[in-house]
Amino acid sequence: TNAHTNDYTFMKKVFDKLTEKAKVQVNLLEPIYDAEELKWIISNLLVFAGARTHSTIASISTNVPTTSFAYSMKAKGINLDVFGSDYTKFCIEPHEMTAGRISESIKYMLDNRNAIIDDLKEINIQNRKLAAMAGTYLSQIVK
Repeated sequence: TNAHTNDYTFMKKVFDKLTEKAKVQVNLLEPIYDAEELKWIISNLLVFAGARTHSTIASISTNVPTTSFAYSMKAKGINLDVFGSDYTKFCIEPHEMTAGRISESIKYMLDNRNAIIDDLKEINIQNRKLAAMAGTYLSQIVK
């Protein structure tokens, strides 16, 4: 499998370069889980940092403080919708992807975890209400 198109292959190479001490604190999951299982695993993390849209949506929607590696405009848009003007605290664009910037974002999430979770809970409640109203709006437009 090509490391450019397979997250596990790429991350395995990164994981293999970690020190033994770091490997105790970091888990690399084998690619054996389905989407539902992965969402459950993600929902039980202290914080999450990822690039794949579905994984960041899973973490945000389960109130896990999340940093998105924004390789596409989707990540930027999702973070802007969720966090508003503060989105840059949680969204790292390709030109910003350095070990320092990533560790800074993760440290921020760990230091402010409870407040971020409280914010995400409220944001997710509001987003669910808006989603539920979408059918009503569509019905009105169609009439």
